[in-house]
This record gives sequence, structure tokens and C-alpha cells, in this order.
Amino acid sequence: MKRLFLLCVFVLLLPATANAATPKPGSVPSRQEPDLFLMRVGGFLGSSYSAELKDRRVIYRKTGQGKLLVEKSISVPTGQWQKFWKVVNEIQLEKWARRYDNQAVADGTQWHISIRVNGRTYESGGSNNYPADSNPSIGNRSPERSKRFNRLVKAVRELLGGVEFF
Repeated sequence: MKRLFLLCVFVLLLPATANAATPKPGSVPSRQEPDLFLMRVGGFLGSSYSAELKDRRVIYRKTGQGKLLVEKSISVPTGQWQKFWKVVNEIQLEKWARRYDNQAVADGTQWHISIRVNGRTYESGGSNNYPADSNPSIGNRSPERSKRFNRLVKAVRELLGGVEFF
């Protein structure tokens, strides 16, 4: 009887332990380095920044008034990728709209992010508009950066070892 009880408990717990290693729906898979990583942010009159994964290194560029000011090739440690994915999940990047545009502002800040990891693609961008803090699938209808967007920028900055990034 005791064996039957233990067998029943084991069978009941098996699905729970099998799902424990599976990422939550919507979360970025646990693989550390993406297949594609690109983020750009800036405007014509001010500085612009980009970070792009090439050959397992992130190429960081800062430009100003059409001129390349800084270019670095940065090796990103596994621990930094882990921290980055944690933020990506917290800000719900998978729920961000494809575009956030503010037609009321003629010039200002444009941004774009594109990530592909484990067969999933996350892509978003905008012009003087950002994902709302209350609901990332809609824009905040303001040229003021949202907390979600600021957290993404900070995560990229930390991914790159603290270089200036917007």
C-alpha cells in the first residue's frame, strides 16, 4: 500500500517537475547569447548609439552629426547576458508593439531593437514615443521616455560594460 501511495505521489509530481525547466510563456528562452542583437537609439542633431552582435562580440558605436566618434568591440560575459535577459523579461519586451510613433514631433529621438534567440524574434522601434509603463502594447503618447524604455537602455549599457549609451 505504501508503494502504491509513493507511486501515485511520484506520478502526480512528475508533470510539475517537468515544467519547472520550461520558460514561462512570453519569457525569453534561457540561452545566453542571442543569434541576433541590434539596438539603435538617437537623433540627427544629437549623438546616436548602436550595439550590434557580430561574431560573438558586440560592436558599439557612437556617432554625432554624421561622424563616427567611438567604435569598440566588446566581449560580453555570460553573467551580463543573464542580467540582460532578466530585465527583458521584467519589462515584457515580448509584448511591445512593433512601432511607437508620435506624429506631433517632427524631429527628436528614433530607436529600434531587434533580438533573435532560440528561434524567437523580438522587434520594436519608435520615433519620439515609447511603450507605456501601464501597458507595453501601447505607446505612452509622449516624447518623454517611459520607465520600461529607460530600463532597456540601462540594461544595454550594463551589457556593454557601462559605456555611454543614450
